[in-house]
Amino acid sequence: MTNSPQFPDRLTRMTPQVAEAMKLLAYAAQSGRPVDDDVRTALLQAADAAQEHTLTQGIEESFLKAYQQLTKAMDGVTVETLEASRTRMPRLGQLFSGDRDGFKDNLRHITGGRFVHCLLFLSVLFSAGYVLGQYTIGAMALDRYQTSTKCLKDARSAEASVQKLVAPDGPPAQSGTPATPAPVSQPDASDIAANRRATPACKPAQVLVEQYTNEQKSARDELQRWMQSPCSSRLTRWALCMLPDDQRAPNANIDPQALQLMAELRQKRTGEIEIPLLLGLLGAYSYVLRRMSLDIQNRTFAPGSSLHHVVRLSLGALAGLASGWLLQPESINLARSALSPYMAAWALAFVAGYSIELVFTLLDRLVSAFSSRST
Repeated sequence: MTNSPQFPDRLTRMTPQVAEAMKLLAYAAQSGRPVDDDVRTALLQAADAAQEHTLTQGIEESFLKAYQQLTKAMDGVTVETLEASRTRMPRLGQLFSGDRDGFKDNLRHITGGRFVHCLLFLSVLFSAGYVLGQYTIGAMALDRYQTSTKCLKDARSAEASVQKLVAPDGPPAQSGTPATPAPVSQPDASDIAANRRATPACKPAQVLVEQYTNEQKSARDELQRWMQSPCSSRLTRWALCMLPDDQRAPNANIDPQALQLMAELRQKRTGEIEIPLLLGLLGAYSYVLRRMSLDIQNRTFAPGSSLHHVVRLSLGALAGLASGWLLQPESINLARSALSPYMAAWALAFVAGYSIELVFTLLDRLVSAFSSRST
Protein backbone atom coordinates (compact mmCIF):
# COMPACT_ATOMS: atom_id res chain seq x y z
CA MET A 1 0.00 0.00 0.00
CA THR A 2 1.42 3.36 -1.07
CA ASN A 3 1.48 6.17 1.46
CA SER A 4 -0.38 9.37 0.57
CA PRO A 5 -0.23 12.89 2.09
CA GLN A 6 -3.50 12.14 3.89
CA PHE A 7 -2.09 8.91 5.34
CA PRO A 8 1.68 9.34 5.93
CA ASP A 9 3.82 6.52 7.14
CA ARG A 10 4.43 5.94 10.84
CA LEU A 11 7.80 7.72 10.96
CA THR A 12 6.51 10.84 9.21
CA ARG A 13 3.44 10.86 11.39
CA MET A 14 5.20 10.44 14.73
CA THR A 15 8.33 12.56 14.25
CA PRO A 16 6.70 15.98 15.04
CA GLN A 17 4.71 14.46 17.93
CA VAL A 18 7.85 12.92 19.45
CA ALA A 19 9.66 16.26 19.14
CA GLU A 20 6.82 18.05 20.96
CA ALA A 21 6.73 15.38 23.66
CA MET A 22 10.47 15.81 24.25
CA LYS A 23 10.04 19.59 24.66
CA LEU A 24 7.25 19.09 27.18
CA LEU A 25 9.25 16.46 29.01
CA ALA A 26 12.25 18.80 29.21
CA TYR A 27 10.08 21.63 30.52
CA ALA A 28 8.53 19.32 33.11
CA ALA A 29 11.98 18.40 34.36
CA GLN A 30 13.06 22.04 34.37
CA SER A 31 9.97 23.33 36.22
CA GLY A 32 9.75 20.43 38.66
CA ARG A 33 6.44 19.05 37.45
CA PRO A 34 5.94 15.41 38.47
CA VAL A 35 5.82 12.89 35.62
CA ASP A 36 5.17 9.18 36.06
CA ASP A 37 8.20 6.97 35.42
CA ASP A 38 6.29 4.69 33.02
CA VAL A 39 5.22 7.75 30.99
CA ARG A 40 8.78 9.02 30.80
CA THR A 41 10.12 5.61 29.79
CA ALA A 42 7.53 5.17 27.01
CA LEU A 43 8.28 8.61 25.57
CA LEU A 44 12.04 8.06 25.60
CA GLN A 45 11.69 4.66 23.96
CA ALA A 46 9.55 6.20 21.23
CA ALA A 47 12.15 8.93 20.67
CA ASP A 48 14.95 6.34 20.34
CA ALA A 49 12.85 4.22 17.98
CA ALA A 50 12.06 7.28 15.83
CA GLN A 51 15.76 8.13 15.62
CA GLU A 52 16.66 4.54 14.66
CA HIS A 53 13.68 4.18 12.27
CA THR A 54 12.42 1.14 14.19
CA LEU A 55 8.93 2.34 15.06
CA THR A 56 6.27 -0.33 15.41
CA GLN A 57 2.55 -0.29 16.09
CA GLY A 58 3.08 -1.25 19.72
CA ILE A 59 5.58 1.57 20.26
CA GLU A 60 3.17 4.06 18.69
CA GLU A 61 0.29 2.93 20.90
CA SER A 62 2.45 3.19 24.03
CA PHE A 63 3.67 6.60 22.93
CA LEU A 64 0.18 8.01 22.34
CA LYS A 65 -1.03 6.75 25.70
CA ALA A 66 2.01 8.21 27.49
CA TYR A 67 1.71 11.48 25.57
CA GLN A 68 -1.93 11.80 26.66
CA GLN A 69 -0.99 11.30 30.30
CA LEU A 70 1.85 13.82 29.96
CA THR A 71 -0.56 16.41 28.54
CA LYS A 72 -2.86 15.96 31.53
CA ALA A 73 0.06 16.30 33.92
CA MET A 74 1.19 19.54 32.25
CA ASP A 75 -2.15 21.19 33.13
CA GLY A 76 -2.63 23.37 30.05
CA VAL A 77 1.02 23.77 29.08
CA THR A 78 1.64 22.80 25.47
CA VAL A 79 4.41 23.40 22.98
CA GLU A 80 2.39 26.25 21.47
CA THR A 81 1.87 27.95 24.83
CA LEU A 82 5.56 27.55 25.66
CA GLU A 83 6.48 29.38 22.44
CA ALA A 84 3.78 32.03 22.90
CA SER A 85 4.85 32.69 26.48
CA ARG A 86 8.39 33.57 25.49
CA THR A 87 9.41 37.22 25.32
CA ARG A 88 11.43 37.92 22.18
CA MET A 89 13.31 41.19 21.83
CA PRO A 90 15.34 42.33 18.80
CA ARG A 91 19.01 41.50 19.06
CA LEU A 92 20.89 44.58 17.96
CA GLY A 93 24.18 42.69 18.15
CA GLN A 94 23.20 40.68 15.07
CA LEU A 95 22.70 43.88 13.11
CA PHE A 96 26.13 45.25 13.97
CA SER A 97 27.86 41.91 13.52
CA GLY A 98 26.60 41.57 9.95
CA ASP A 99 23.98 38.90 10.59
CA ARG A 100 21.18 40.91 9.01
CA ASP A 101 19.17 37.85 8.04
CA GLY A 102 19.16 36.63 11.60
CA PHE A 103 18.18 40.09 12.83
CA LYS A 104 15.28 40.25 10.36
CA ASP A 105 14.10 36.79 11.38
CA ASN A 106 14.29 37.72 15.06
CA LEU A 107 12.54 41.03 14.37
CA ARG A 108 9.73 39.23 12.58
CA HIS A 109 8.98 37.17 15.69
CA ILE A 110 9.34 40.04 18.15
CA THR A 111 6.94 40.13 21.08
CA GLY A 112 5.27 43.52 20.66
CA GLY A 113 1.66 42.86 21.53
CA ARG A 114 2.30 42.86 25.28
CA PHE A 115 3.94 46.27 25.18
CA VAL A 116 1.10 47.59 23.02
CA HIS A 117 -1.35 46.29 25.60
CA CYS A 118 0.50 48.17 28.36
CA LEU A 119 0.50 51.40 26.35
CA LEU A 120 -3.20 51.10 25.59
CA PHE A 121 -3.94 50.36 29.23
CA LEU A 122 -2.07 53.50 30.28
CA SER A 123 -4.03 55.48 27.69
CA VAL A 124 -7.34 54.21 29.06
CA LEU A 125 -6.15 54.86 32.61
CA PHE A 126 -5.13 58.46 31.87
CA SER A 127 -8.35 59.06 29.92
CA ALA A 128 -10.45 57.83 32.82
CA GLY A 129 -8.43 59.97 35.23
CA TYR A 130 -8.85 63.05 33.01
CA VAL A 131 -12.61 62.61 32.70
CA LEU A 132 -12.95 61.98 36.44
CA GLY A 133 -10.92 65.12 37.14
CA GLN A 134 -13.04 67.19 34.77
CA TYR A 135 -16.20 65.83 36.37
CA THR A 136 -14.94 66.74 39.85
CA ILE A 137 -14.05 70.29 38.81
CA GLY A 138 -17.41 70.77 37.12
CA ALA A 139 -19.37 69.29 40.00
CA MET A 140 -17.68 71.63 42.47
CA ALA A 141 -18.19 74.65 40.20
CA LEU A 142 -21.84 73.82 39.62
CA ASP A 143 -22.46 73.24 43.31
CA ARG A 144 -20.76 76.54 44.15
CA TYR A 145 -22.85 78.39 41.56
CA GLN A 146 -26.11 76.88 42.79
CA THR A 147 -25.24 77.58 46.42
CA SER A 148 -24.26 81.20 45.75
CA THR A 149 -27.45 81.73 43.73
CA LYS A 150 -29.59 80.44 46.57
CA CYS A 151 -27.70 82.51 49.16
CA LEU A 152 -28.07 85.62 46.98
CA LYS A 153 -31.80 85.05 46.73
CA ASP A 154 -32.09 84.62 50.51
CA ALA A 155 -29.97 87.73 51.12
CA ARG A 156 -32.16 89.83 48.83
CA SER A 157 -35.26 88.54 50.61
CA ALA A 158 -33.71 89.44 53.94
CA GLU A 159 -32.79 92.90 52.61
CA ALA A 160 -36.34 93.48 51.45
CA SER A 161 -37.70 92.37 54.83
CA VAL A 162 -35.38 94.74 56.70
CA GLN A 163 -36.27 97.66 54.44
CA LYS A 164 -39.96 96.93 54.93
CA LEU A 165 -39.55 96.93 58.72
CA VAL A 166 -37.69 100.23 58.89
CA ALA A 167 -39.64 102.09 56.14
CA PRO A 168 -42.31 104.71 57.27
CA ASP A 169 -45.87 103.45 56.97
CA GLY A 170 -48.89 105.58 56.05
CA PRO A 171 -50.97 106.79 53.08
CA PRO A 172 -49.57 109.49 50.79
CA ALA A 173 -50.75 113.08 51.31
CA GLN A 174 -53.66 114.32 49.12
CA SER A 175 -53.09 117.36 46.87
CA GLY A 176 -54.62 120.62 48.11
CA THR A 177 -54.70 119.65 51.73
CA PRO A 178 -51.90 120.10 54.15
CA ALA A 179 -49.97 116.97 54.71
CA THR A 180 -50.14 115.65 58.15
CA PRO A 181 -47.21 113.71 59.29
CA ALA A 182 -48.05 110.06 59.52
CA PRO A 183 -47.01 108.28 62.61
CA VAL A 184 -43.83 106.42 62.05
CA SER A 185 -44.14 102.79 63.07
CA GLN A 186 -40.98 101.70 64.73
CA PRO A 187 -39.92 98.11 64.04
CA ASP A 188 -40.19 95.75 66.90
CA ALA A 189 -36.89 94.71 68.44
CA SER A 190 -37.73 91.03 68.11
CA ASP A 191 -38.39 91.42 64.34
CA ILE A 192 -35.06 93.14 63.80
CA ALA A 193 -33.27 90.45 65.83
CA ALA A 194 -34.99 87.75 63.84
CA ASN A 195 -33.90 89.28 60.53
CA ARG A 196 -30.36 89.64 61.85
CA ARG A 197 -30.34 85.99 62.86
CA ALA A 198 -31.48 85.06 59.34
CA THR A 199 -28.21 86.43 57.91
CA PRO A 200 -24.81 84.84 58.70
CA ALA A 201 -22.73 86.60 61.37
CA CYS A 202 -25.47 89.26 61.75
CA LYS A 203 -24.05 91.29 58.86
CA PRO A 204 -26.17 93.98 57.21
CA ALA A 205 -28.33 92.67 54.38
CA GLN A 206 -26.77 95.05 51.83
CA VAL A 207 -23.30 93.71 52.57
CA LEU A 208 -24.52 90.13 52.13
CA VAL A 209 -26.17 90.97 48.82
CA GLU A 210 -22.95 92.47 47.52
CA GLN A 211 -20.91 89.54 48.86
CA TYR A 212 -23.11 86.85 47.28
CA THR A 213 -23.35 88.82 44.03
CA ASN A 214 -19.57 88.70 43.71
CA GLU A 215 -19.56 85.05 44.76
CA GLN A 216 -22.15 84.18 42.13
CA LYS A 217 -20.23 86.03 39.41
CA SER A 218 -17.00 84.24 40.37
CA ALA A 219 -18.76 80.85 40.41
CA ARG A 220 -20.40 81.59 37.05
CA ASP A 221 -17.04 82.48 35.47
CA GLU A 222 -15.53 79.27 36.85
CA LEU A 223 -18.47 77.24 35.53
CA GLN A 224 -18.17 78.87 32.11
CA ARG A 225 -14.44 78.09 31.97
CA TRP A 226 -15.22 74.46 32.83
CA MET A 227 -17.77 74.27 30.03
CA GLN A 228 -15.34 75.84 27.54
CA SER A 229 -12.20 73.92 28.58
CA PRO A 230 -12.77 70.75 26.49
CA CYS A 231 -13.96 72.76 23.47
CA SER A 232 -10.43 73.97 22.66
CA SER A 233 -9.05 70.46 22.07
CA ARG A 234 -10.01 68.32 19.11
CA LEU A 235 -9.46 65.20 21.18
CA THR A 236 -12.07 66.07 23.83
CA ARG A 237 -14.40 68.33 21.84
CA TRP A 238 -16.51 65.53 20.44
CA ALA A 239 -16.96 63.82 23.82
CA LEU A 240 -17.13 66.62 26.41
CA CYS A 241 -17.99 69.89 24.65
CA MET A 242 -21.66 70.88 24.74
CA LEU A 243 -21.46 74.57 23.82
CA PRO A 244 -22.39 75.84 20.33
CA ASP A 245 -19.70 77.41 18.17
CA ASP A 246 -20.60 81.00 19.00
CA GLN A 247 -20.29 80.36 22.76
CA ARG A 248 -16.89 78.65 22.88
CA ALA A 249 -14.85 81.86 23.04
CA PRO A 250 -13.48 82.76 26.51
CA ASN A 251 -15.38 86.09 26.57
CA ALA A 252 -18.64 84.77 25.12
CA ASN A 253 -21.83 86.02 26.69
CA ILE A 254 -23.81 82.98 27.82
CA ASP A 255 -27.20 83.23 29.44
CA PRO A 256 -26.86 82.16 33.12
CA GLN A 257 -29.88 79.86 33.02
CA ALA A 258 -28.71 78.25 29.77
CA LEU A 259 -25.21 77.87 31.21
CA GLN A 260 -26.53 76.13 34.32
CA LEU A 261 -28.78 73.84 32.24
CA MET A 262 -25.93 72.82 29.90
CA ALA A 263 -23.61 72.27 32.88
CA GLU A 264 -26.19 70.00 34.54
CA LEU A 265 -26.64 68.08 31.27
CA ARG A 266 -22.89 67.66 30.84
CA GLN A 267 -22.50 66.51 34.44
CA LYS A 268 -25.30 63.97 34.01
CA ARG A 269 -23.99 62.68 30.70
CA THR A 270 -20.43 62.36 31.99
CA GLY A 271 -21.46 60.71 35.26
CA GLU A 272 -23.95 58.23 33.79
CA ILE A 273 -22.47 57.38 30.38
CA GLU A 274 -18.85 58.34 29.79
CA ILE A 275 -17.31 57.50 33.18
CA PRO A 276 -19.09 54.09 33.57
CA LEU A 277 -18.03 53.17 30.03
CA LEU A 278 -14.39 54.15 30.66
CA LEU A 279 -14.31 52.42 34.05
CA GLY A 280 -15.84 49.27 32.54
CA LEU A 281 -13.14 49.31 29.85
CA LEU A 282 -10.50 49.95 32.52
CA GLY A 283 -11.77 47.02 34.60
CA ALA A 284 -11.75 44.73 31.57
CA TYR A 285 -8.23 45.83 30.68
CA SER A 286 -7.10 45.18 34.25
CA TYR A 287 -8.47 41.64 33.97
CA VAL A 288 -6.82 41.09 30.58
CA LEU A 289 -3.39 42.24 31.78
CA ARG A 290 -3.63 40.25 35.01
CA ARG A 291 -4.77 37.12 33.16
CA MET A 292 -2.09 37.54 30.51
CA SER A 293 0.60 38.02 33.16
CA LEU A 294 -0.47 34.85 34.98
CA ASP A 295 -0.64 32.87 31.74
CA ILE A 296 2.86 33.97 30.74
CA GLN A 297 4.16 33.14 34.20
CA ASN A 298 2.54 29.67 34.10
CA ARG A 299 3.52 29.14 30.42
CA THR A 300 -0.13 28.71 29.43
CA PHE A 301 -0.46 31.82 27.26
CA ALA A 302 -2.27 30.66 24.14
CA PRO A 303 -1.28 32.02 20.73
CA GLY A 304 -3.96 34.05 18.99
CA SER A 305 -5.32 35.53 22.23
CA SER A 306 -5.60 39.01 20.73
CA LEU A 307 -9.08 38.37 19.35
CA HIS A 308 -10.22 37.09 22.73
CA HIS A 309 -8.79 40.21 24.38
CA VAL A 310 -10.60 42.52 21.95
CA VAL A 311 -13.89 40.74 22.63
CA ARG A 312 -13.29 40.90 26.37
CA LEU A 313 -12.54 44.63 26.25
CA SER A 314 -15.63 45.37 24.17
CA LEU A 315 -17.86 43.39 26.50
CA GLY A 316 -16.21 45.05 29.51
CA ALA A 317 -17.06 48.52 28.22
CA LEU A 318 -20.63 47.40 27.54
CA ALA A 319 -20.89 45.80 30.99
CA GLY A 320 -19.67 48.99 32.65
CA LEU A 321 -22.30 51.02 30.81
CA ALA A 322 -25.07 48.52 31.54
CA SER A 323 -24.16 48.02 35.19
CA GLY A 324 -26.06 51.14 36.16
CA TRP A 325 -29.17 49.80 34.46
CA LEU A 326 -29.11 46.27 35.83
CA LEU A 327 -27.23 46.32 39.14
CA GLN A 328 -27.76 48.28 42.32
CA PRO A 329 -25.14 49.10 44.98
CA GLU A 330 -27.04 46.98 47.48
CA SER A 331 -26.51 43.90 45.32
CA ILE A 332 -22.78 43.79 46.14
CA ASN A 333 -22.99 45.27 49.66
CA LEU A 334 -21.92 48.78 48.68
CA ALA A 335 -24.89 50.41 50.38
CA ARG A 336 -23.21 50.32 53.80
CA SER A 337 -20.12 52.12 52.58
CA ALA A 338 -19.56 55.85 52.57
CA LEU A 339 -19.74 56.07 48.77
CA SER A 340 -22.03 58.57 47.11
CA PRO A 341 -24.58 57.26 44.56
CA TYR A 342 -22.33 58.19 41.65
CA MET A 343 -19.26 56.69 43.31
CA ALA A 344 -21.15 53.46 44.01
CA ALA A 345 -22.29 53.30 40.39
CA TRP A 346 -18.73 53.84 39.18
CA ALA A 347 -17.42 51.14 41.50
CA LEU A 348 -20.05 48.80 40.05
CA ALA A 349 -18.97 49.75 36.52
CA PHE A 350 -15.34 48.85 37.26
CA VAL A 351 -16.32 45.56 38.92
CA ALA A 352 -18.67 44.72 36.04
CA GLY A 353 -15.89 45.40 33.51
CA TYR A 354 -13.41 43.30 35.46
CA SER A 355 -15.87 40.42 35.83
CA ILE A 356 -18.34 40.63 32.96
CA GLU A 357 -19.86 37.37 34.11
CA LEU A 358 -21.80 39.31 36.79
CA VAL A 359 -23.75 41.34 34.24
CA PHE A 360 -24.29 38.53 31.77
CA THR A 361 -25.36 36.11 34.50
CA LEU A 362 -28.01 38.63 35.51
CA LEU A 363 -29.04 39.01 31.86
CA ASP A 364 -29.34 35.24 31.49
CA ARG A 365 -31.54 35.12 34.59
CA LEU A 366 -33.79 37.85 33.24
CA VAL A 367 -34.09 36.11 29.88
CA SER A 368 -34.84 32.78 31.59
CA ALA A 369 -37.47 34.41 33.79
CA PHE A 370 -39.28 35.99 30.87
CA SER A 371 -38.93 32.81 28.79
CA SER A 372 -40.48 30.66 31.55
CA ARG A 373 -43.39 33.09 31.89
CA SER A 374 -44.07 33.12 28.15
CA THR A 375 -44.19 29.35 28.00
